Amino acid sequence: MIYSTFNDGEPEHSLLGFGIMRMPVNQDNSINKYLSEQMIDLAYKNGINYFDTSYVYHESRSESFLGQVLAKYPRNSFFVADKMPLWKVENFEDLDNILDEQLARLGMDYIDYYLIHAVNSAYYKKIKQLNVVDWLISKKAQGKIRHIGFSFHDNLDCLKDTLNLYDWDFCQLQINYADWNKFHAKDMYELVSTKNIPIIVMEPIRGGALANPAPEIAAILKDATPDATYANWAFRFVATLPNVKLILSGMSTIEQVQDNLTTFENEKNIHLNENEVNALDKAITIIDNLDTIPCTGCRYCMPCPFSVEIAPCFNQYNNNVIFGTNKYDAERDRANYCVSCKKCIPLCPQNINIPHELEKVAIKFK
Repeated sequence: MIYSTFNDGEPEHSLLGFGIMRMPVNQDNSINKYLSEQMIDLAYKNGINYFDTSYVYHESRSESFLGQVLAKYPRNSFFVADKMPLWKVENFEDLDNILDEQLARLGMDYIDYYLIHAVNSAYYKKIKQLNVVDWLISKKAQGKIRHIGFSFHDNLDCLKDTLNLYDWDFCQLQINYADWNKFHAKDMYELVSTKNIPIIVMEPIRGGALANPAPEIAAILKDATPDATYANWAFRFVATLPNVKLILSGMSTIEQVQDNLTTFENEKNIHLNENEVNALDKAITIIDNLDTIPCTGCRYCMPCPFSVEIAPCFNQYNNNVIFGTNKYDAERDRANYCVSCKKCIPLCPQNINIPHELEKVAIKFK
C-alpha cells in the first residue's frame, strides 16, 4: 500500500481511502453486513486505514455499521472521516446533537477528520449564519474531532468564499478526468493547491462511470496500456496530481477492493508514462464534447415525492449518449412523472437542475 500524509502531525494514512457509501445491499436495501464486513476486513488487512462515512449514507445506517466492523481493531490503527449534514441543522444546538449522535453511532470518542458535508452557496450562508466554523473549532479543542475540513459541490466563486472562512486542515473535492475541464475540477484543484490545503479526492471514477468508458475512449486507453483496467486509469490520473493526498473509492464488491488494492500496491503501479498522459488527454477531449448529465448516483435527491427514479433515469440517459444503449424503462424509471416541484434541486451536490434534465430524459426515450 502507498501511504501519504496531510502534514498534520498524524501518522501516515493509506493513499486509498474506503468510502462507505456504496456497500452491497440486501433486497430490502439494508447493508449486506456479511459481504460488506468481508470487504472492509480485506481492505484493512492490506493496508487501507482511512474510512469515510456520513450521517446519511445507506439511509443513515453507514456510521453504525462501520463502527461495529472497526470495533475489533485498535482505535489508533485507523482513521475515520464523518460529515455534518447542514441540511438537517436548524439552530446552533442541532450541531452538538448531531455530532453526539454520530459519535454514538460509531461507538467512538472522537472523529479523526470531520467535514462540513457538500458545501454549496446555500450552505455557505448557513455556515456563516450559525457560526459553524467557531463550533468546529470548539469541538476540536474538546477533542471530539481532530481535523476540520469540508467537501465541496458548487462553483469556483463559492469555493473561493469557503476557503476564506478558515485555515482548513483539508478539503475534499470531486476530481476525475471526466470533470477535469468540463466541470472545472482543474480550476478547483489549482485554487485549493495555491492555499497549500491538502486535497482528498472523491468520485475519482465518477460514480463508476469511468470503469466502463465510451468505446472510443476505451479503445484509446487499451491501445496505450492493454493490461490496465479502466478504473486503474481513473485512479492513476488523480494519484499523479501532487497535492492529492488521499483518494476515496466507494467500493461495492470484493473484486473492486482487490483491483484497487493492486493499483495502490506500490508507486510504480500509479505512474503514468508520456504515452499514457497523451492517451488521457485524448480521452478528456472526447468527454468534453459529450452532452451528458453530471449525476454520480449519490441519491441525495431521493426519495422523490412523485416516485421518479432520478439517478437511474440519468444513468440510462448517459449510457445512451456515451454507449448508445437503450435500457430505459418508462414504467420503472418514470422520468415523465416529474411535476417540477423542485424539492430535489437543493439536495443535489452536483447542482443539477433535476426537473429540466428529467424532461430531457423523457423526451429522448418517449
